[in-house]
Amino acid sequence: MQHNVSIRNITIRTNDSVAGRFNSKARYIDDQQRLLPLWPREMADRSLEGREKLIAALDRALRRERCHGRAGHPAYNLERHASLSRMLKEERAALAVLLSRAHQSQRRQPCE
Repeated sequence: MQHNVSIRNITIRTNDSVAGRFNSKARYIDDQQRLLPLWPREMADRSLEGREKLIAALDRALRRERCHGRAGHPAYNLERHASLSRMLKEERAALAVLLSRAHQSQRRQPCE
């Protein structure tokens, strides 16, 4: 019997009323608003600088959650840890796409 728990192997059980929102844009926005200490306009900013700020906030929150988990703090929540980890991974992927598009558009501009 394995006693180690990994956040990669967690499946969140939902009831039928919430199942339609799982993995949707509305669920993602709800998670962001619940987990991050940012204003709505800061979360809605999808520019390069806005995404970098959001990634920094996610990284800080995930680091704090990991510290709570290691210390056995009663405020530690495995579902919050998994949500923060998933959101950070998605935002880093979105930033990589944004950077690659910006890089491609700079290469396509003719020299004058």
